[in-house]
Amino acid sequence: MTAYTKDPAAPNLVLAVDTVPAASLFPRFAGLSTGYVVASTNLGRRAIADLDFSTQDTVAIGELATASATVAVNYTGPVVVITGEQDAVGCFVNPIVRGHCGRGDASKPAQVRYLFPSASTFSFFVPEGVGHDINFHYGV
Repeated sequence: MTAYTKDPAAPNLVLAVDTVPAASLFPRFAGLSTGYVVASTNLGRRAIADLDFSTQDTVAIGELATASATVAVNYTGPVVVITGEQDAVGCFVNPIVRGHCGRGDASKPAQVRYLFPSASTFSFFVPEGVGHDINFHYGV
């Protein structure tokens, strides 16, 4: 899982993003139901973010609505969590600091292990200096 924590600090931030059905904005998603959405605009983004916007993928409305996770006691597969240290969605602190997920076993991504008590293995990675969109960071 990427950009994931046990207790997302800003679920309302995620739900406040202006979204539209993916198929209505990008032809490559023509076969998807209206339950798969994308950000509706890239207004105000810098040049690198234009690439991010034009190559974005979908998110299911149910995924956004269930941002606060419950314990998956019956899941027995492996779990890997990669969340940027400065991810403001998963680790929102305040409007000035924005995101800070912590480091090591005390980090918010590390705490996800408690949501998967029966996982065959659990590992996490918190890349330093990285925010929510880890795909656009060279160090990840």
